[in-house]
Amino acid sequence: GAGLPLLIIHNTLDSNLMPSSVITGRLGMGLGGFIEGTIGKINSFSIGEFTLHNVVTSFQFLDSKLDSISLLQKNGIIGNDIIRLFDWYLDYGNEFCYFKPNKDYKKAPVYDMSGMVLMAYGEDLNNYEVIDITKGSAAFYQDIRQGDVIKSVNRWPRYLLSYQKIVKILSNKEGDDVRIILKRGEKTLKKHIRLKNIL
Repeated sequence: GAGLPLLIIHNTLDSNLMPSSVITGRLGMGLGGFIEGTIGKINSFSIGEFTLHNVVTSFQFLDSKLDSISLLQKNGIIGNDIIRLFDWYLDYGNEFCYFKPNKDYKKAPVYDMSGMVLMAYGEDLNNYEVIDITKGSAAFYQDIRQGDVIKSVNRWPRYLLSYQKIVKILSNKEGDDVRIILKRGEKTLKKHIRLKNIL
């Protein structure tokens, strides 16, 4: 699943439903390359009888001429950061799905406040490269750049980190300090960023 709470295809929505405050940039990377769009917070998102509030949501614009089949079949994607809040039971024979909240349900979907868009790669998916930086973010002001490779976060070496662990660290309270060691070409750089909510 996608490494985000919720992704909505922008041009399947009424324009009045868009958040008033959004940031623009790369949402991540898919099989077809970079996913471009905007990110903002929606007031609420309901799934069954359960409602989540202030959900960080990515909005992707798809060209209907290039992807008309997908536009007819879906409005977006529920990502891992919402999926993890429930236990899921799939009845394939009857084409039905059951779900119930788990112990994580009261934990709001997280929002990375560093401003880095990361890509995990390698045989064990424990190498992490910065693929984009959000303008005006904490990482932007610390001169972290596209192409930088993360070697450690808060003294945890990258091979002991998962993508989810890094996102959790980068989604702590606004104002928290995070120490990151990066590789940029032949240089090793130490960066100290203070998390900042720009939504």
